[in-house]
Amino acid sequence: MTQDDLPRRYLSPGLEDQDWHSFNELPLRDVELSIYAGIWTGIASGRLQPGHKLDEAVLCDIYGVSRTVVRRVLYMLEEQGVVTLLPNRGAWVASPTLEEAFEIAEIVETALSHVVSSLAAKAHAIRQDAQERLARHLITEQAANERGNWQNCRRLRMDFGTLLMFVHGNRRFAATWQRDAMQFCMALSLHQAIWNVVEEARFARGVADCVLAGNGAEAKLHVHSYIGSLVGTFRTKTAAIADLKSALTRRG
Repeated sequence: MTQDDLPRRYLSPGLEDQDWHSFNELPLRDVELSIYAGIWTGIASGRLQPGHKLDEAVLCDIYGVSRTVVRRVLYMLEEQGVVTLLPNRGAWVASPTLEEAFEIAEIVETALSHVVSSLAAKAHAIRQDAQERLARHLITEQAANERGNWQNCRRLRMDFGTLLMFVHGNRRFAATWQRDAMQFCMALSLHQAIWNVVEEARFARGVADCVLAGNGAEAKLHVHSYIGSLVGTFRTKTAAIADLKSALTRRG
């Protein structure tokens, strides 16, 4: 199975040639990678909401594999905090509590603040190809914002953080970021009461401009303001649950 056979993990053109499964060093092979990518992408896109039951029989039917194969993938996702496994009850997309949502937000802000500050401190050394990746991402994100496509906007916002981690160069940090960012994405799906397109659209552009200008303090302020604005919208609410098979077989 090649990278082209897998569901599209990243929407950002700045990450389009990244081999994400080898980057994360997942001990998964062939169809296991496809199952993993399908569930991850379903969550990131909002098609699989927190609390969505991941029925083993349905997953076996979709991918044409045994329960043993499906369970191997679910165990991996549980280790990453993306899935909750309950004995004799099955697997669900994890549902962070409101308290956990605040904790995850703090982790995400801390990670982003460190990376933007570090990148700004060495702005003169950021390679031209990395700057071009950031520019392509910003164009794509602006277009998604103008169309009001909130699902793609949320995925692109997570991709922007991942892109910053790649530019920073610490691959282990980037792998940890992706796990934390996914949990934050689930927390937003479950607890964000309102969504401010205009405020979110300014975030990536502001951070990128400050980083490339070498202004780490201002870049950190952008991060703090952005995460703070999201945390300020947290409320407990019930997510709508869609059909599992439809969620995993629809691309985009």
